[in-house]
Amino acid sequence: VILSIKDKPNLYKGLDWQRTAARHALQHYANANIILVNMLEQCRYLHIPIGNFPDDPCLFACDLFYARHLVKHNHLLWCS
Repeated sequence: VILSIKDKPNLYKGLDWQRTAARHALQHYANANIILVNMLEQCRYLHIPIGNFPDDPCLFACDLFYARHLVKHNHLLWCS
């Protein structure tokens, strides 16, 4: 399971980047349980495995619910 965490682009500038990186790595590690619980709740709601959880869950959820709605009403999802 990949946890997508975005830091500020200019966070590691300067000579003290190692201390900053270590501090942020520990903070991300401490918050990993909260992020995982949130991901599990969203996966249960979407009825998907946690390994398929994308970086943008809102867009993925809209696409997934729309596709399920189309399948339920016998619409064609894709045609070549």
